[in-house]
Formats: sequence, structure tokens, C-alpha cells
Amino acid sequence: MFFTSFEQSWATGKPFDHCDAERAGGSDLTSEQSAALGAAGYSGTGELKYLYALCAKTNGFYVTNGPVSPEQEAEIAGMLILCPDFPGAGEIRARSVLAQQIEQERAQGLRFWGTGVYLVGSDIQPGTFQAAGNIENCYWARLDAAGETIDNNFIPAASQAQVTVVASDFSLSVEGGCGEWVRIQ
Repeated sequence: MFFTSFEQSWATGKPFDHCDAERAGGSDLTSEQSAALGAAGYSGTGELKYLYALCAKTNGFYVTNGPVSPEQEAEIAGMLILCPDFPGAGEIRARSVLAQQIEQERAQGLRFWGTGVYLVGSDIQPGTFQAAGNIENCYWARLDAAGETIDNNFIPAASQAQVTVVASDFSLSVEGGCGEWVRIQ
């Protein structure tokens, strides 16, 4: 069978335990894709297809048994960034120590990804955050309560980016292909 999205495999209700994925074109990654690659511990954009193939599986090892090695834990974490609504996501998260840790860090405001405005003290905590991977056209701005820029940076291309958010900042605005931000201090 051929599908143009992993959701189509879910909709069939059939158990797929072997899937292959191919990239349809383009070389630009979304921030979500960059975050998934980083979480999976993958270094190249060509490896993204493996995470999409995992998203399409509705049966098989990860779905029925769950990850057992740190590398498999990392793959699951990357996969669940790409397809958080995966039919077995709840069960996989329950079995995945790394996925639980990452979700806990997100809930605590120590990790985030994607375009948005993050409130300091509730969405994110003060500290130094780093994004690593394929960073392109990444923009961040530290904002005060009036929405005025305290500090900002545009990163056209890099392998990593950092921003230090202080307790007196009201929010952090992030746009573009920054990937996942993780607090390192």
C-alpha cells in the first residue's frame, strides 16, 4: 500500500509493522523536524525518513513492546515530536523513560520548541537555553511586559544557538527554524 501521510496508515485500521518513508522533496526542515532529529540523536536530514516510517507503523516492536535501549528511547522521543497523535502514543510514552523525562522537562519549562511566545516563569523558566542541529532563519527576542524588545538575535544558519532568559523578562518570542531549545544553565 502507498500513503502520502502517516495518518493515512492509521485510518486504515490495519496493523502495519513494516513501513518505509521517502522524502517528497525540498531540503528545508521545519523547527518540528529539526527538534525530532535532535531528540532522536540523528545527525543528517536523510535520517528523518526513519522517524516518519515509525510514525506510520501501527503494529510491531515499538507499538507492542516499547523501546529497550537508550538509542531506541531517543528514536521514540523524536518520532513523538513528529506524530504526537500517534495511535499508541500514550502506551509508548508510558513505557519510554526518555520520553517521560522530555515531557517532564517541557512541563517544567526547561525545554521547548516551535514558533511562539513563551511566558517567563510559566511556559519557560529563566536560564540559558541552547538549540542545536540544523538551525536556519532562527529569530528570538526577549520581551518586557509592554512587548518591547530587550534583546534579540537573528541566526541565518548555525549548528547551535543560545539565549539567556532572565527572571525580569516577561516573555521570549521565537520564530523560524530554531529547533528545540533546552535549558543548559
